[in-house]
Parts: sequence; structure tokens; C-alpha cells
Amino acid sequence: MKKSLTSLLVLLTAAFFCGCATICGEKAAPPQPATIHLVGDSTCASYPASRAPLTGWGQVLNNYVNPAYGKVNNQAYSGYSTNSYIYSGRWDRLMKQLKPGDFVVIQFGHNDGGAKKNTKRYADVKTAYPANLTRFVKDVRARKANPILVTSIAKCIFKKGKVAPNYLLKYRDAMMNVAKNENVPLIDINTITITQWNKIGEKAAYALYLGPVYTKVKPGSKDKPKFRYDDRTHLSVNGAHEVAKMFVKACKEQKLPIAEYFK
Repeated sequence: MKKSLTSLLVLLTAAFFCGCATICGEKAAPPQPATIHLVGDSTCASYPASRAPLTGWGQVLNNYVNPAYGKVNNQAYSGYSTNSYIYSGRWDRLMKQLKPGDFVVIQFGHNDGGAKKNTKRYADVKTAYPANLTRFVKDVRARKANPILVTSIAKCIFKKGKVAPNYLLKYRDAMMNVAKNENVPLIDINTITITQWNKIGEKAAYALYLGPVYTKVKPGSKDKPKFRYDDRTHLSVNGAHEVAKMFVKACKEQKLPIAEYFK
């Protein structure tokens, strides 16, 4: 009798572990194909080769997306704010393209805090800016798609060895409040870039930005390019890849659904 019970126990134990191994060995179902739409300003936009090395981080994001499941539709444009993106009709056109299951990554702030005289561009940090972001989130969800808010990349302006605070911090905080109120995912690229730039120092951080901009000279001209300004807002190719990788890493760390679409 004892031998029979022992044999039965062995068989049941073996069956249990065999079944567990089968279940544990099963791979998760692949994600449904989706488009990752990007809306934002010049720091995220795509540029022609003629404007190299100027590169937006959205321009290179496709390099980190698994083409079997997802693709990037970069609808970020230079000079745009939440206000002008709406007034121009770009937002409504994007909503017509949106399909259930898609993702809409929203990053604004640099131009929202621009000149107050430009009423179609300037968005007050306490009123218009959060109202516009809230509209974006609700519009995307109404179409059964997935909104993700992203704070602005830091400007590469240092003071006493650290990234100097500026108006972007207020827009970052405003976006964080919208994310909290609407229970929407937020990737705080502003804080991530500030932390990383402080870690690597101004010289290394500056190498990731566009840097000195000169006047264009026609081929064959004897004129020499003249220095115009020092661009510490827009990214170089390496900087764009660095920020894109930050975004991907943060999505994976938060275990967001969009992370399944990255390599």
C-alpha cells in the first residue's frame, strides 16, 4: 500500500513540474501591429540631409522599434507649440489617421513658453498649456489609442557646473500635473536629460547638441561662413540617438505597453 502511494505521489509530482515547464516555456503573444505617432516641436522633428547634423530624436526613434510590430509616424514640426499645433489643423488631421491601439507621444514646451505677443503660439503654463494637453489626452483616448506625455529635453546651458534652471521647469511641472490628473503615462525626459548632463559635464553634453551655427555659403563663393549663434537647444545626430534611447529605456522601466514595440 505504501509503495502504491509513493509511486502515485511521484507520478503526480512529475506531472506537475512537467506541466509547469510547459506553461512557463510559452512565449507571450506578440503585440498587435501599431503606429507610434509623435507630435511635438523642433527637438523631436525630422530633417532633410541638407540640414545635417541637425536631428530630432523622433527622427531616429524608428531605429529602436521592432519593424515586425510597429512603425513611427513623426508628426513633430519645428516652431510648434500646443496652441499652434491645434490652430494649424495638424492635430485634427492626425486624429483622422489614428487607429485603435496606436500610440501618440506628445512633447511640447519649448515654444509654448515663447513670446507672449504670438498668441497663436504662446500657451500660458497655468491655463492654455494644461488645457491643450488635457484635450490631446482625451481626444486620443476617445479613439481607443494610447497617449503618452513627454517633458521637453533640457537646454544645454550650464551655470556653475550644472544645467541652469529655466522656464521649461514650469512646463515640466504643468505636464506632470496633467499626467497625474488624467492618469496618463509620463516620460520625464527633462529630468532625465538634466541628470545625465550634470553627470557627464558641460563639454560632453554640448557635443550632443548642434553647437555653433554658421551662415551658408554658395559653392564656389570666396565668402567665408560667418558665425550666427550657438545652438544649445537642438540636437546633433548623436544627441538625437541619446535622447531616443533614454525614451525607450524609460518606457521599458515603467513597463508601458509601448515598450513591447521596442527592440
